[in-house]
Amino acid sequence: MELAIQAMIGFLSGFIGGLLGIGGSVLIIPAFVYYISRTTGYTGSEQHLLQAAAMIVNSFVAAPSVIAHCRAQAITRSVVVYLIPTAMIGVLFGVAISNCSMFAKQNGA
Repeated sequence: MELAIQAMIGFLSGFIGGLLGIGGSVLIIPAFVYYISRTTGYTGSEQHLLQAAAMIVNSFVAAPSVIAHCRAQAITRSVVVYLIPTAMIGVLFGVAISNCSMFAKQNGA
C-alpha cells in the first residue's frame, strides 16, 4: 500500500506539474514531507535529502530534452553562455540562504 501511495504522489506531481508548466518538485517535496511525517514521525530535519533526490530526478528528466534540442540545433549558444554561470550562482546563493539559522527547523519562522 505504501508503494502505491508513493507512486500516486509521484504520478500526480508530475502530471499536475506538467499541466501547469511548473516543476514537479514544487509539488512532490511538500507532498512527501507531509506523507512521511504522517507515516514515520518525520520531523523535517532531513528535508535536504528529499530536495537532493528531486534535483537528481530533474537531471534525468532534463537530459533527453537537452539532447533533442542539441540535435535540432535549437540552442542559442550566446544565451547558454550566460545562463549556466548565473544559474550556478543562483544555486550557490540559494544553498547559502537555506543554511542560515533563520530557516532551520528549530529557529524558523
